[in-house]
Amino acid sequence: ASMLSYLVVGWVNPLLKAGSKVPLQQKMLFDLLGHDSPAVNAHRVRAMLQQELAANKKPSLWWIMFRMYAGIWWTSGLCLLGSTLMGFTAPILLNRMILYLENPSMTLTYGCILAAGIFAQSLVSGALQYHCDLMMSRMGMRSRSALTSLVYGKALRLAQPARVQFSDGQILNLMQV
Repeated sequence: ASMLSYLVVGWVNPLLKAGSKVPLQQKMLFDLLGHDSPAVNAHRVRAMLQQELAANKKPSLWWIMFRMYAGIWWTSGLCLLGSTLMGFTAPILLNRMILYLENPSMTLTYGCILAAGIFAQSLVSGALQYHCDLMMSRMGMRSRSALTSLVYGKALRLAQPARVQFSDGQILNLMQV
């Protein structure tokens, strides 16, 4: 998808059209991107865990997750900051618009600029907020699928004496949560 398609979420339109006509089938859906794959993310977590163990550190899941997704966190944080700052401009522009309407000596051009500014502020603020939410949702999906994959893999490798310590229900709960 192009940058514009990504920005305005145009890549979803064909999927929405197909879903409105018939129930969606697996073959109609997009494949996951490589970096969204549970296997890829589980491999990355496992590699970072091995690095921490090799450095004789006590492994920290929080630190591993931060290192894996720091770029997404910072980018999302900047989008949220931008959206919040844009939210502060709305009352200022609205105040200027009210002053414009109360003063008949101001030019029409000034009023049009204010109206365009209010529109642009709303559009940019919404786009930044949407992309912040999207990035955080994808990060949550990636981390959850990676950790679930790791727990599932560990449960499959448990030796019989270790399995006796936990009931089947406890192991299933760990894999599902």
